[in-house]
Amino acid sequence: MKLKKFVVIYCYGLDWEIDYQKINDAWRELAKGISKKTHLVFFNIFSSPKTIFTVLKSKQERKKFVNFLTSWQSSALIFYPLALFPFQRFKIIQKINYKLMYFFLQWLAKFWSRKKKVIIWLTGPNTFLLGHLNQDNFFLYDCTDQHCNMTDKIADKKIKKQEREIIRKSSLTVVNSPSLYQEKVKYSSKVFQVPAGFPLKFFLNYKKESKSKELDNIPRPIIGYTGAISFRLDFSLLEKIIKRCSDFSFVFIGFILKSRIVPPHQNMDKKVNFSLCWKKLQNYQNFYFLGPKPRRLLPSFIDCFDVGFIPYDIKQEFNKMSNPIKVYEYLALGKPVVSTKISSLDKFSDNIYFINSLQEFQNSLKIILKNKVSFREKQAKVKIAQGNSINAKLETIEDYLIRF
Repeated sequence: MKLKKFVVIYCYGLDWEIDYQKINDAWRELAKGISKKTHLVFFNIFSSPKTIFTVLKSKQERKKFVNFLTSWQSSALIFYPLALFPFQRFKIIQKINYKLMYFFLQWLAKFWSRKKKVIIWLTGPNTFLLGHLNQDNFFLYDCTDQHCNMTDKIADKKIKKQEREIIRKSSLTVVNSPSLYQEKVKYSSKVFQVPAGFPLKFFLNYKKESKSKELDNIPRPIIGYTGAISFRLDFSLLEKIIKRCSDFSFVFIGFILKSRIVPPHQNMDKKVNFSLCWKKLQNYQNFYFLGPKPRRLLPSFIDCFDVGFIPYDIKQEFNKMSNPIKVYEYLALGKPVVSTKISSLDKFSDNIYFINSLQEFQNSLKIILKNKVSFREKQAKVKIAQGNSINAKLETIEDYLIRF
């Protein structure tokens, strides 16, 4: 069943207009992809509520509210539910504000259901939505990560319990990796795997003459990384590699997710200081941090890489089940990829070099730099990227919708 037969209410916890240089905005590109197929209502599940007083005081917030009132006929409507009270940290106020948010969502679903069937597209374990909405609506849970809390065991159990409930109650759950599928299918037979869903359009429209000049003065070969700078990185392995491979330049592009402490997990017996780890890397002369860049410009930087790098700490549960968007960004430009052994990428072993040590990294680089990527190999890499585009993901979801 095609998405055009539905109105999609897409629920997400970040502001639509958030600075795309400071946070991963793949969710926003997916929402835009949906809006090209059908009418989309973006519903902002507020983490920091905006009251009527906020709207009256802020020119920017008033503009958002006016835009909402005047854009009912557009293919993408952005809806910011208002809270009744500020001071969300108090439980009673939080409860009242959430009840008001339920009302707004129910009203939207009821309003649009008069014209078309409604899909409420959930992007996180927001179980409260299911508990307060009419179960006649079609709920689609789009699970793109292993939701967990690595610093608080009690919070971790709560998140996982919420997610189990949302999977059981959802009409359809889609996941983007084999390991996530194996984990989530335990709770429902309505769980299916779909492509990763990365924004291919920026890479299709990229022209070689647009290659960035910021890397012109950086010695080659360049080992490049794009994405969040956070505790997800394997700092221990990274430092060994950067220190011993002084003939290579390591270029990191992305936003820093500030965290003082890298939380412990099942294979770590102590916490690690994130700031200290990051500072150590920056002390090496062959390490270059270029900061965050707009997604539309990423191809011009990645095209300067000799190798795309994914140095995730695979001992972490979150990483172990991930399907990194960046691997498809590298492959879309035909770049060789070196990654720690993430299980979701196993099926691409012909196009990715897997490493778990300094020696394996050095061996992989020798092979890559000795053998230039052939036209056929480049085409194979691009084909993998195309098969994991946003359009490929939405088409696969449409195929599953036929069953319901």
